[in-house]
Amino acid sequence: MEKRTDQCHMTIDGMNASSMKKIFCSSCGCIVGLDGNLVSVKSKLGKDVECMRCRNARISRDIDSMNEHFEGIPEEACSEF
Repeated sequence: MEKRTDQCHMTIDGMNASSMKKIFCSSCGCIVGLDGNLVSVKSKLGKDVECMRCRNARISRDIDSMNEHFEGIPEEACSEF
């Protein structure tokens, strides 16, 4: 069996400094290093580029909001927490 030399995907340890880009987080304003391909795709789609902390916080808020909506919890009760 012949061994494949090309890689279909890149692992975290396969990333090098040349594939990283320094970006300005649109949410918190910090400067972080992200994969250049990720930054390029997000820019082409017109999406904001965020650091991982802000991205995770936004996703968590979105999930909580969807859960509240679909479980029928009134917004007044949620504001107490």
